[in-house]
Amino acid sequence: MQLRDYQQNMKDRLYDTWTKVSSVMLQMPTGTGKTHLMAAVIRENMEVGVLVVAHRIELIEQISKTLDKFVFSEGFDCPEVEFIQLARPTLSLSKYLQ
Repeated sequence: MQLRDYQQNMKDRLYDTWTKVSSVMLQMPTGTGKTHLMAAVIRENMEVGVLVVAHRIELIEQISKTLDKFVFSEGFDCPEVEFIQLARPTLSLSKYLQ
C-alpha cells in the first residue's frame, strides 16, 4: 500500500521525533488516513513490537481490517505482561491461543 505525500510526511516526522524520545503521540484530523499510516508503521516495526490503543471501537475495527490485509498473525514473547484483553473477535482457536 502506497502512502500519500502528506501521510509519508507525517510518517517521516514521526520517525524523526522517535529518534529523540521513546514515546510519541500522533494526532491527525479525521479522514487523513491514520489507519493506513499506522499499518505502515506497524509493518516496518514488527521486530520491536507495536501496541495500538484507540478511543473508539470503530477505530479498532478499522485498524483490524486494515492490518488483516497484511496477515499480521505472528505472536511475540513479553513475560512482563500479566493481563491481556483480546479486543478482536476471532473464530480461530490458533489465533486465540496465540
